[in-house]
Amino acid sequence: MLTLAFIICSIHGSYAQEATDFQKRDTVVISSEEIKISAELGKLTVPENRHRPESRMINVDFVVLKSLAAKPGTPLIYLEGGGSGCTWQAYDPDRLSDWIPYLKQSDVILVDQRGTTDPDLLWILDGAYPENFLVSDQVAANHWRNMAGRALASFAEKGIDVTGYTVVETARDIDALRKALAIDTYSILGFSFGTHLGLTLIKLYPHQVKRAVLAGTDGLGNAFNFPSDLDAQVLKIAKLVDGNEQLRKDILDFNQLVTRVMKKLEQQPVTVNIKNPLTGDPMDVSVGAFGLSLVLRLDIDDATDIPVIPRLLYSIDHGDYTMLQWFVQKRVVFAFAIPGNGLTQGIASGASQERSIKIEAEAAKSVFKNIVNFPFWDVKDVWPASRPEIDFAAPLKSDVPTLFVSGDLDCRTPVSQTQEIKQGFSKSYHLIVKNAGHEQMLGNADAVKEILTFLSQGKLNTNTTSNGALHFMPVEGTSDVVSHPAVE
Repeated sequence: MLTLAFIICSIHGSYAQEATDFQKRDTVVISSEEIKISAELGKLTVPENRHRPESRMINVDFVVLKSLAAKPGTPLIYLEGGGSGCTWQAYDPDRLSDWIPYLKQSDVILVDQRGTTDPDLLWILDGAYPENFLVSDQVAANHWRNMAGRALASFAEKGIDVTGYTVVETARDIDALRKALAIDTYSILGFSFGTHLGLTLIKLYPHQVKRAVLAGTDGLGNAFNFPSDLDAQVLKIAKLVDGNEQLRKDILDFNQLVTRVMKKLEQQPVTVNIKNPLTGDPMDVSVGAFGLSLVLRLDIDDATDIPVIPRLLYSIDHGDYTMLQWFVQKRVVFAFAIPGNGLTQGIASGASQERSIKIEAEAAKSVFKNIVNFPFWDVKDVWPASRPEIDFAAPLKSDVPTLFVSGDLDCRTPVSQTQEIKQGFSKSYHLIVKNAGHEQMLGNADAVKEILTFLSQGKLNTNTTSNGALHFMPVEGTSDVVSHPAVE
């Protein structure tokens, strides 16, 4: 989703000792259909920072789900979005069921990316909620810079080196795991930030990657987003709203509604009562245009939330803040914690000077300012994240067969961005999932079939699938075809 310091060492430089411990044990996990799946649970011990011989050692947890096939194909490594852990999916029967189609072809390896399961890397605010955090972008930025300073001091006291939590270090973890599991080649299934990691693996270890599937592609030079992509999403939803006869009558012009509501909250913030996410105690929170921008930035490309966005804005415009209260409760956590690993990953990957200049120019014109890069943009100059030792700004060129998957309602990693990245791949396909937002691509049954075909045969049967028609919630009352917890 940045910039700092200097290149610590070249790609061929010396590193601290690699994995010093590798443990695994056999077990059985059971899906919701009561299918028993053999699995190996394990952990790999790796240096927190391979550039420092004195680096402390950290654990990387993994689960190998054993294939149900008589003759398994190339193992598949899943790279989760958000720089998150995913081994929990082996113990969740419903989520495990989603892996059954893949397990019919090969082993599936789930890896908790470095730092994601370390509670010491999540710094929790120990003071009061900052007044006007959701009113003023400057207040929010100052709060995050203050939290960053306090978090860094806390991490230092614990002996944590946050500069080790880059996507390159995570990629080296994956390669270390490959060696420990005695795997020669593997395929990749990456989602969101997982695609950023997948592209890094392709750049560093192209001969180990047989095929790659990248859904919601976050390119190596795309760590910071363009404000214009959020602006374009508003226009896209405006077109969908205009195609709904009843909404068109009630709202008239969705784009004007967005502008009007943003201006209203800018001039006169409103107060909603929510529960403190740390204590559960009730608290009044003021919400201005910045707060609404944050909500829209996070939810306007999720197809489960898009159907109620027009109603949310309509209700605010008419003085009803019940729905806003629900969304604020969901997102106010941004004021209370700093994930040391996630912040480093975003900042270290950075953006070129050219891209940064364009971002600033677009932010100056957008009604949402630079919310698409909050909070990374605001702390990039105070967070000690080392730049990666590979050039992320240079277009990646690769011969690794790659399937790119995009949702046409995804503005976080838009289709246009993926098309640009795809140009550097000599053997690539692009599957578009219609009416899918950022979170919906891999849940589409037809998309899964195409992914499986690509992984096994290196081809596609079609370039498009669909999640079906998108149904909007009316601005008042209920609907027989769509529901949402903010309306209940």
